[in-house]
This record gives sequence, C-alpha cells and structure tokens, in this order.
Amino acid sequence: MTAAPATTAPLNAAAAAAATQQDGAGVFQVDNVDSEVEQPAAPAAAVAPAPAVTAREALRHSFTVGLSGGGATVFSVATMMWLHTIITYQQRHGTKFGETCKILWRQGGPRRFYRGVLPSLASAPLCRFGDTLSNELAMVWFHGQQQRRSSGGGSGTTISGGRGDRVDTKLPVWVATFLGSMGAAAFHAVVVPLDTYKVIMQVDGKEGLAVMKKRIATRGPVAVYDGALAFAGGSLMGHYPWYLTYNLLEQSLPRTRKGEGRSRRARSAFIGAAASIVSAAASNAFRVLKVYRQSHDRPDGLSYAKSIKQIIKKDGGGTRGVLGVFGRGLGGRVAASSLQGLVFNMIWQEMAAWSNDER
Repeated sequence: MTAAPATTAPLNAAAAAAATQQDGAGVFQVDNVDSEVEQPAAPAAAVAPAPAVTAREALRHSFTVGLSGGGATVFSVATMMWLHTIITYQQRHGTKFGETCKILWRQGGPRRFYRGVLPSLASAPLCRFGDTLSNELAMVWFHGQQQRRSSGGGSGTTISGGRGDRVDTKLPVWVATFLGSMGAAAFHAVVVPLDTYKVIMQVDGKEGLAVMKKRIATRGPVAVYDGALAFAGGSLMGHYPWYLTYNLLEQSLPRTRKGEGRSRRARSAFIGAAASIVSAAASNAFRVLKVYRQSHDRPDGLSYAKSIKQIIKKDGGGTRGVLGVFGRGLGGRVAASSLQGLVFNMIWQEMAAWSNDER
C-alpha cells in the first residue's frame, strides 16, 4: 500500500458544530470552523535490503551468462568466417584487402574463405564463454554488481548483466574488469591448439593440415602452442578494452524496461559495436604477431623477435615497418569486429533477457 501524501481539508460547518473536545473541566466547542486542519502523512513503508548473493548463486548466474555468450558466438562465426579469413591472411602477409580477396578466390573459390571453419566453431564459442564468464564473475565478486530486478514484482533479487539498480560497490569497475580479463586470458590457454590449427588453415588453405603435421613431427606437440604468449597478450588486450567499454556503457546509458524489446536491441547493438572498435584497435598488434608465429613456414620454429623483424622488413622498414606491426589488417578488423560485436551483443543480451524473463 502506498503512503498517502500530506493534505489539508476545510472543516465543514456541520461537522464543526458537532465537534467537541473533552478535558477535565467539561465540554467546549471547537472555534474557528473555517480553519484548515493538516492531516498527517502515513509513514513510508520500509524497504527490505536485498539479500546477499552467495558464491554458488554468482557462479551459477555467471555460467548461464557464459553459455549465452558462447551460443551467440556460433552465429557470428557462421556468418563472418569469410571476413576473418581475409583479415588473418592480411595479418600474415601484409596484403591489401582487395588483393587478398583475389588471392583467396584463385586458391579455391568460395570454399577457400571457409578453411578452418570447424576449429573456429569449436574455439570461438569456448573463448567467448570464458570471456563472458570471467567478466560476469569479476563484476559480481569484485565490483559487487548485485542487481535488483528492474521489472516484475516480488522481493527476490537477480544479478543480471547490467539490468536493474546496482546495490553494492566494492572495487572500481576498471579494476574488476581487469581481473576478469586476467581470468579470460588464462582460460584462452585451453584453446591455443585449436586456434593454431584454425589460423594455419586460413593462411595455407587445404595444405594447412600437412603443415601442422610436419611441425609436430619436427618439434613435438609443443608446436601447436606457437604464438601462445602473443595469443594470451592479445586476449588480455582484446578482452579488457571490450569489457571495460561494455561495463561502463552498461552502467551509464539509460536502461530499458521489460517489453521495450526494440529499444533494448538498439542499445545492445550500440554497446557491442563501440566495445568492439576499441578492442580491435588496442589488440591488433598482438593479433598480427600471433598469426605470424602460428603460420610461419619454418618447421624448427620462429622467435618473437625474429617475427617482429621480418614483419618490419617486409613492410618497408623504419617507421613504415613498425606501423605494419600495428596496422596489418586493422581497417578490415575494425569493420568486422564492430559488425560482429553489434550482432553478438544483441543476440547475447536477447538470450540473457529470455533466460531472465525480461523480454
């Protein structure tokens, strides 16, 4: 029941004539019948504090969010694989976008653009699952992102990726996000062999499997971890800017309500595109170095120092060569990442809204 506001009401003459006040001396009338008597406001109902979220609840929720993120990535891989193959080839060889398209087409037509799609369908959702799980856990445990349901009744609480009013705050959002990024980078170590195989297939096409077998025969299983350090660095530098931008925008932009599906999707698309542009620009150098090491043609291996020197030399040396380390495939990667981030975040948030019944 809502509290009634304080009001004033004139006392009518009939009521005033009958109104009396009793004291020890007898009965006497109320004077000034035209005066206004202030009615006291009812006390406001006390709001019960939100119950604390246990570690088990936080883990269960974060796992659900991670599954939503991984599921959304399957769609992204299926629709954007051709573009990522072009970008990977550019990062390895330093070719222009149009030139790369012609080369790949001559090597096998449309199928050439989808070499490595199977390991990509396995590794990309796993990576995104680790990304979303790590970020959600960090925001719940370290930032205190306990969320109250923004729509619907009941006194329960939910921890829901940015929906509702944040109740408690511990570490700053940029610190909590960084801790989540460290966890994501560690999780990515699991999928390095799959990622290496995917990159070799994208760069070498149908010869990729033979290249991989030759490396393993020469150096042993450790060969599948070529580029692992750059992969971890790229994961950290890709994850942290993405989720820091995402977390800041989630907290600062006006939130939608239940039933505002179109507005929610537009909001999610904008946040996903913005986060992806920042992430792509920040991590491209690590991606270039990772791809170069993973797809080199030396069975005995290639150090990071030699990889950097070869890239700089091939791209013209000096400042131009250094820019090649940071800029190979950057234009296409920014475009692809923004489009993929737009689609991914929109699908991810829709899946989260569906699981939380907030559509």
